[in-house]
Amino acid sequence: MANVALRQIRLPKIEEEEGKNSTVKEDPLINFFLTEEIRKYITPKENRVGKINLYGTEKVYNTIGHACVLYKNELQQYMDYDIGSYCDDDWNLAQKLMINGCDPLPRRRCLTRASIEYQKPYPNNESLWKLPDNKNVRWSNYRCRNFDCLQSKNPKRGYTKCTGCFEMEKEKLKWVTNSSLSADFMISDVLKIKPGEIRIGLDYGIGTGTFAARMREQNVTIVSTALNLGGLLWIDRFFCSKKDLDDYMYMFLQLRYKKHKWAISPKSKDEVYLSALLEKPPRAI
Repeated sequence: MANVALRQIRLPKIEEEEGKNSTVKEDPLINFFLTEEIRKYITPKENRVGKINLYGTEKVYNTIGHACVLYKNELQQYMDYDIGSYCDDDWNLAQKLMINGCDPLPRRRCLTRASIEYQKPYPNNESLWKLPDNKNVRWSNYRCRNFDCLQSKNPKRGYTKCTGCFEMEKEKLKWVTNSSLSADFMISDVLKIKPGEIRIGLDYGIGTGTFAARMREQNVTIVSTALNLGGLLWIDRFFCSKKDLDDYMYMFLQLRYKKHKWAISPKSKDEVYLSALLEKPPRAI
C-alpha cells in the first residue's frame, strides 16, 4: 500500500490567475527535466496550513546543486528508479555528479542496498581500533574485495594505494606521540588550553576516523558541520603555498581569531605545512 501511495503523488496542476489565460506559476527549472521523480522533487511544496510561515514563505523548496543542469542526462539516469524498490548500485554515477558540482543530489524514494552478508558491528570500545568486517562493505564498485587489498601495493591499472590508511598500529600514534615535525600538535597540549571546557569538536579533514576516536577517549565528540559557534579551531598540517600564508593570516585577523599556536614546517621548495590553534570569538546571534 505504501508503494501505491507513493506512486499517486503527482506534480501540482498549473495554476491560472484570474483574468488571464494559462499563466504558468511553476518554476521553469521543473520543465527542464523529463524524469518525473526529479520534477516532483524540485516542485515547491505548499505549507501544510496553506499560509505564509514565520520565514515569510508559503512553500518549501527542495535544493539541488546548481551544476545539476549541466549533467541533465546523468541526473535523469540517477533518478530513474522504481519507487519503493531497491536503488540501482550506481555509487560511481552519484560520485561523478557530486564531484562535478551536482551536490546536494535529490533525495530518492528507493531503498539503499546493504551488504548481502552483513555482520553485526563490533562493540563501541572494540570498534575504535579494529577494521570493520570485510563482509559489511559493498565491494561491487571496487577492484578490491577487502581492506588489505586497498592498502597493498598493486601495479595493475585501476588500483590505487591508500598508504597507511588502514594500518591501525600507525594510526594509533597520531596526535598522541611526538613527531619530528613542529607542525604536529598533540591532543593533550591542545586540551590544556581550555582544561575541562571542550566537549565537542569539528573535523573538516578526511581520514579513517582516528582523530575522532582519540578525542572520544578524552570525552570530546567530533562532528563535521559548519563552524558557527565560538570555540577552538585546530588546523592540522594544512599545506599551502608559501606566498599564500599572509593571506590566511590576514583572514584570521579580520575574523578576530585569537592565536594560541602557530607553526610552519617545510613541505617542498614552494609549499609549507601550517598548523595552528586559534580561538574563534563567540558572537551574539
